[in-house]
Amino acid sequence: MVDKHPAVIARCASAADVIGAVEFANERDVPVSVHGGGHSVVGRIAGDDGLLIDLARMNSIRVDPTTATARVEPGVGLDELARETHAFGFETPVGYNATTGVAGLTLGGGFSWLSRKYGVTIDNLLSADIVTADGDLVHASETDNEGLFGRLQCGENVSLVTSFNFQLPRRESPTDRRDVSRTARRRIQYNDPSNNNS
Repeated sequence: MVDKHPAVIARCASAADVIGAVEFANERDVPVSVHGGGHSVVGRIAGDDGLLIDLARMNSIRVDPTTATARVEPGVGLDELARETHAFGFETPVGYNATTGVAGLTLGGGFSWLSRKYGVTIDNLLSADIVTADGDLVHASETDNEGLFGRLQCGENVSLVTSFNFQLPRRESPTDRRDVSRTARRRIQYNDPSNNNS
């Protein structure tokens, strides 16, 4: 379905690799595209005859139970994030499809089964590390580079995010049906083995 042919692929494993890739592209004046989780069915992750910056190898997750936060790299998938955060008793208000990448979902807003209660994914983003188009690594939050962070929250293209820092809500029992959506309640009912109608 997608027929794109980048001239060069940079498989990055760190923010330093991303900086090097951006500098390489700037020096040669070649267009840049970005591959994160690889979920783009329309092929926006790749372009012809340019540099594809592949972030799939940047896939670490670090959960801090003390602050209820998670630092997530852009190559992480939703299933990986959910597995890691659930182990510490936290929810992840991200997406519907386990194969979706965290980066593209977050930067596009990010609806999930939990959005009714916790907002969209971007609402739970506390900060991000970003490599700008000039090849600078900057930290953006409500207190650092707040203008850049605001543009990120509004869905503007602000170059490459190399790390996301999310606030994690405490995980509640899935049978607490007072605060979940009608669709989620139906899913709980259908999957409940004690329900004779399932």
